[in-house]
Amino acid sequence: MEDLSEALGAEYRGTRLGNTGGDFAVYSFYPNRHLTTLEGSAIAFRSNEDFERCRWLRRYGIHVPSFRTQNGEINPASDIAEAGWNTCMNQVTALVGVEQFNSLE
Repeated sequence: MEDLSEALGAEYRGTRLGNTGGDFAVYSFYPNRHLTTLEGSAIAFRSNEDFERCRWLRRYGIHVPSFRTQNGEINPASDIAEAGWNTCMNQVTALVGVEQFNSLE
C-alpha cells in the first residue's frame, strides 16, 4: 500500500507515485494537503477484484444492483455478506476538490 498523503503528482526515479507496484494507493484530501476537499480521501486499486469489494463496503456492504427489486422494495434474497461503512464523499467537498484540478500539472 502506498500512502500518498503528501505526494500528489510526485515522481520517484521517473515513475509517478501511486504507480510503483503497490496493491493500493491512498490519497488524503485533508485541509493541509496539496489538493483539499476539506475532508476525505481516495484509494486506487491494482486489481479490479479489490476495487469491486471496496465499492460495496463503502455503502455498509450493500451490493446495490441486487439489494432492491425492480419495484424498489428490499430484495429478500439479497444478503450483506461482509459488513462495511458509510464512507462516501458529499457533493460539496467533491466540488471543492474538482475545482482544484485546474491548478495541478
